[in-house]
Amino acid sequence: WLPRSFFVAHREDVLAFFADAAARLPASCGSLGLGLAGENRRRKQALAARHPGLDISDPRSVSTDLGDRLAGVGWHTLLGGPMLGKLGGAVELQRVLPDVAVEPLPHGGCRLVLSRDPEIGDVNRHDLLPRYRVVARFFHNAGLLHLPKHVVYFVDQDDMADPDAMEKWHRRFVDDGGQ
Repeated sequence: WLPRSFFVAHREDVLAFFADAAARLPASCGSLGLGLAGENRRRKQALAARHPGLDISDPRSVSTDLGDRLAGVGWHTLLGGPMLGKLGGAVELQRVLPDVAVEPLPHGGCRLVLSRDPEIGDVNRHDLLPRYRVVARFFHNAGLLHLPKHVVYFVDQDDMADPDAMEKWHRRFVDDGGQ
C-alpha cells in the first residue's frame, strides 16, 4: 500500500517499479490500482459502494483461498505465464479485449492496462467502469476470478460479519448493474 500523496508525487517512479517488478518476478498475478486502507470498515464499504474502482479487499483474507486465480481487476493487472496460457496467450487477450492495452512481459506473462490514469468510477453518475467490467467478466467466465469464501471481512450496521455484502462487492464488475 502506498499513500495517494506518494503516488501523485512519484507517479512515474511507482509505475516504473511495478513494471520492473512484473518483468523480473514470475508472479502468477497481481494488480495496481487505487484502494482504501484503515480500520473503519463501514466507511470503506460505503465509499467502495459508490466508487467501484476503489479496492477495499483485505489481502490477508483474500490470500487464504486465492489459489491460481486473480484476486480482482485493477487499473494495471499482471498475469503470469501459466495464467496467461490458460487464457490463450497475449494475442488472444488483445483480440477479446480490444479496448485494453495488453503488454507482453518476460517470463511469458503480460500486463493489462485499462486506462492512462486510475479510475474509481461513480455509480451515482452511472460511471460503472465498463473496461473493468469487460475484463472481470472475461476472467469470471474463464473461472479465474477469485471470490473469497473462508474469511469474511465486510460488516453490517451492527459490525457483524456480512458475507452477502462482501460477495456483492467482489462481484461488482461481473453482475449486471454494478453496485
